[in-house]
Amino acid sequence: MTPNIWPNSFGLHSFSAGGVGSFYFFKNFKLLIDIGEWHPILETAQHVFLTHGHFDHISNLFRLLSYRRQTLTIYAHPGMLPNIAKACRALEELNGFDPWGYQWQDLAQDINFEIGKNLLMQSIPLVHHKYSNACLIWERRKFLQERYKNLDTKQIQSLVLEGHNVTSEKLSPIIFCSGDTGSDVFQIKEMFEAEVCVLECTFWDDEYRDSAKKWNHLHIYDILDVASQFDNRILLLSHISNRYSIEFIKELSQKLRNALHKNVLLLLDIPYG
Repeated sequence: MTPNIWPNSFGLHSFSAGGVGSFYFFKNFKLLIDIGEWHPILETAQHVFLTHGHFDHISNLFRLLSYRRQTLTIYAHPGMLPNIAKACRALEELNGFDPWGYQWQDLAQDINFEIGKNLLMQSIPLVHHKYSNACLIWERRKFLQERYKNLDTKQIQSLVLEGHNVTSEKLSPIIFCSGDTGSDVFQIKEMFEAEVCVLECTFWDDEYRDSAKKWNHLHIYDILDVASQFDNRILLLSHISNRYSIEFIKELSQKLRNALHKNVLLLLDIPYG
């Protein structure tokens, strides 16, 4: 399996096929969102965010734990911990391993986790599986206060040396990853604002539109309905069912490209063919 490597400043490597396996690895942040497939590059991950507990999203977590010598931090819904811990104990015993080292962090919407310098991780509950959460990454950014914008560099440096605070800080959404979800995800405004938006889009044909709604998955037509709202640098559609040909997906995705703002780069996470 060879992951896709995407053009962005976050070092995004991904593999995704609906019902088969998915992972989204932001190499520059050592952040891994889901781990339903495997590639050696994932061994460098330090933070693992699990969107939900379906097999095609967590199956290789145990492989990663068995390879890592340093403690891994796992962020997931607290309801997943008992079964994750039970599976770890069973696999440790079956393979004769020492206990795997990991730190567990319960996901809660009102808690932001620091995952690096100026980076915060937030979870947002969604509807798919009973433990489903989207991942939103914020970046702290400093900017020059309005009253100092007319000063030159030397004047600003002098004020800083005198102890004046010339900057303010704001949080900007830079990464959004939905995991599997229904159309309730469109209520999250930051999804449309993040620099990189990774959005599940399993179903593409008319026949499965009702099934997508029933199983809380997104259909390409759901995304087309809100196309005008996307203001991302990159919109990556993932978790695409392998029942469709590449030709069919590319043909239909052109309708979405035509509906998106010109500044949005649409990418397709197609792992086959």
